[in-house]
Amino acid sequence: MQHKGLVCCYATKEQHERARHLSLLQPKEVPMNLFISVVSHNHHHIIESLDSLRRLAGNNNISVICRDNIPSDICQGYCAANNIYYHPNAKIKGFSANNNANYLYAKQHLGMTPDDYFILMNPDVLIDQRNIKKLINILCKHQPDLAAPSLYLDDKHQTYDDNLRKYPKLKNFAKNYILRDRSTVIDKKTEEPESLDYWASASFLCVRSRVYDSLEGFDETYHMYCEDVDFCSRALQLGHKPRFMRSVKAAHFRRRYSQKFLSRAFFWHVKSVFLYSLAQHNLRQHKSLLKSAPLLYKSVKPNTATAHIATPHIARSRIAKPRIATPHIAKPHIAKPHIAKPHTDVPIAIEVSHKLS
Repeated sequence: MQHKGLVCCYATKEQHERARHLSLLQPKEVPMNLFISVVSHNHHHIIESLDSLRRLAGNNNISVICRDNIPSDICQGYCAANNIYYHPNAKIKGFSANNNANYLYAKQHLGMTPDDYFILMNPDVLIDQRNIKKLINILCKHQPDLAAPSLYLDDKHQTYDDNLRKYPKLKNFAKNYILRDRSTVIDKKTEEPESLDYWASASFLCVRSRVYDSLEGFDETYHMYCEDVDFCSRALQLGHKPRFMRSVKAAHFRRRYSQKFLSRAFFWHVKSVFLYSLAQHNLRQHKSLLKSAPLLYKSVKPNTATAHIATPHIARSRIAKPRIATPHIAKPHIAKPHIAKPHTDVPIAIEVSHKLS
């Protein structure tokens, strides 16, 4: 079974006029697939509760890759039941390193092409089938290099999340912590993001594969926080600006651990702020697994007697297929390790006010 690629449409003005009456365009077929990258860090209960990954994986042109930072039998079982590629980590990694590893897996083993989309999505994001279809249609029609949806803090889509912001300076970070300053937040009710230079949160960020490749992915110097600011800033230098998809709506049940003073997340955020400031002045180097990837693609040759490397447009399987070992990428078929249940393994109850398909 093969991926059914999206059909994108290119038409003349006359064809568009005729389509208004006939609701039909003569398409030029361009295969386009979406690869969703999700990182779980004790998020197995919320993944089950929101069930967004099942809905996404149910579309023929969408593959979902879930990397489990703290391996869980619950998360593995959910992925196996819903045709989601599951990868347990041998050790805990940061947000950038995990998503870069997922990108490499999609490119090397799932046949992701330069025109496909690699989509970073937090496990605490809720999206229904109607908005999944909107997402697919917009990416097909406009084919942006970067794109971000309308994120809300509730499933009724009434209160906006702050997923679009103007680029900050060091003083903005300080003012935000001390005074809860919101001067960098783009008010999506009154402002038109298209007229501004802004970065989009990686809690839900769509990136054209070739753009992700050209930027060598996310900077793994960041463990968590500011990696999306850095990524969008580097993309902007190459002329890639996020497109705001206002009609695509999803809920983001964020927790904002970094706002807790002197917490571990707080120190991660403070460190990331200084790393970002240094990067803006070219005072440090970008770190990424993808830096060696181009050579890796050319040198690795599958041994058909011992392993199978996926080719473009393959069907999803419940557990990722065996492959040639590469740096920092866990083998999919491994024996279940004996891992003590984390003390934070507490069911998370989220009440969804409307029925989702």
